Amino acid sequence: MTSLSLRESVLAFMTSNPTAWRIKAVAAKLGVGVQRMGLELSQLNAEGKLVETRALPLST
Repeated sequence: MTSLSLRESVLAFMTSNPTAWRIKAVAAKLGVGVQRMGLELSQLNAEGKLVETRALPLST
């Protein structure tokens, strides 16, 4: 099995249209901080790759 990059993992997660509260859990599973996950989300949003965009809290 091949490992997905952070970018691919974030894209797969966000295109599944998750609820905002799951972001912290997914960041932990990927071994990255919530702020790093937020940066990836912002970039994917800027590229128009997210299904739905909304403001997501990045603090705990």
